[in-house]
Amino acid sequence: MLSPETLVIIPARAGSKGIPGKNWRNLGGKPLIQYSMEQALEVAQPHQICISTDSPEIQSTAQNLGLPIPFTRPEALSSDTAGSREVLLHALDHYEQEGQIFENILLLQATSPFRRSTDLIGIVEQLKANPEADAVFSVVESRSNPYYTHFRLEQNGLQPLFEGQYTRRQDLPQVWELNGSLYAIRVSSLRAYSLGDLPQRMAYKMPSNSLVDLDTELDWLWAEFLLQQGKAYL
Repeated sequence: MLSPETLVIIPARAGSKGIPGKNWRNLGGKPLIQYSMEQALEVAQPHQICISTDSPEIQSTAQNLGLPIPFTRPEALSSDTAGSREVLLHALDHYEQEGQIFENILLLQATSPFRRSTDLIGIVEQLKANPEADAVFSVVESRSNPYYTHFRLEQNGLQPLFEGQYTRRQDLPQVWELNGSLYAIRVSSLRAYSLGDLPQRMAYKMPSNSLVDLDTELDWLWAEFLLQQGKAYL
C-alpha cells in the first residue's frame, strides 16, 4: 500500500472533443474511469484518492466504489484549455485547507488505463528512493525512433532532424516516450515549477502494451481489441 504522505489524483472532466463522454463510456464492459479508480483502491485508502471532476456521471461511479467526492471541479478548471498543474494544485489546496498535507502526488490519467497496481507502487517508491528527483514519469521505448524516422523539410528536401549517420536500426540511440499513464511528483517541486520545467525528471519504464492513449475512436477500437485478445497490460 502507498504510505499516507502520497495523494492519488485522478482528473477526469466531463467534456471531450475526440470521444464525447469517453471517461464514463464503457470499455471492456465497464466505464473507462473505473479502471483508474479500481487500480487506485488496490494501493491506497479511499481518503488518499481524489477524483477531480465536474461530471455527475463520474462522481456517481466513484461513489458506487466507495470513493469520497471532496469537491466538484470548478468550471474554470474544466475546459479543454485548463492546465494539469492548475488542476493538481487546486486539489492540493483543498486538502491543505482541510488540514491534510501530502508530500507526493501520484497522478493517474484516466485515458491511459493499461497499468498494474505494482506500477503505482513502483513509481512512487522510485521517487521516494531518489530525493534529488522532482518527478518520475512512466515511459515506454519509442516505436518510432526520431534518429531514424524524423526529418526537417528544407528547401533542398528532407534533412535529418538529428546530426549523425545511422544506417542500421541496431546502432540507434535508445529513445523513450511518455505513455501518459503515471506521474509521481513531489509536491514541493510542483509548487515551484510547471510540469514541463521540472529540473529532475526520472523515467519509470513500462511495457509497450501499456501505451494506450484514448483520444480518438481508432484508439478506442485498439484498446477494445487488446482487451478482447487478452493482450492489454492489466
